[in-house]
Amino acid sequence: MPGPIRITSSRSVAAPADRLYGILADYHTGHSSILPARVFEELTVESGGRGAGTVIRFGMKSFGKLRWSRASVHKPEPGRVLVERILDDKGIVTTFTVDPASHHLVPRGREDASVHPEHLLAVIEE
Repeated sequence: MPGPIRITSSRSVAAPADRLYGILADYHTGHSSILPARVFEELTVESGGRGAGTVIRFGMKSFGKLRWSRASVHKPEPGRVLVERILDDKGIVTTFTVDPASHHLVPRGREDASVHPEHLLAVIEE
């Protein structure tokens, strides 16, 4: 069986690293305000709301369909790495990494999403 597919995106953001991480970790107002509306719908906080222990529900448009998912949030490296793990057992993980080594003025935000090819195919065929 082939390994997971990894999709990576990175960009510079002119903001202090701690402020950027704070926005990502705040699921009540911060995180939802940066999601692209053309892809995401209705981010709802089911429990928590600030970093680790948070459970969210959201709609995501892909391949012409709107799909609803639930995810749990983890902070393996507080202040630097935030992880969302989809709870539907498809193995989808999104990792946000803020790089404070960029003089705190231009941190790097990175999203990594990993999914096994058979799960991606199942989504396409739905």
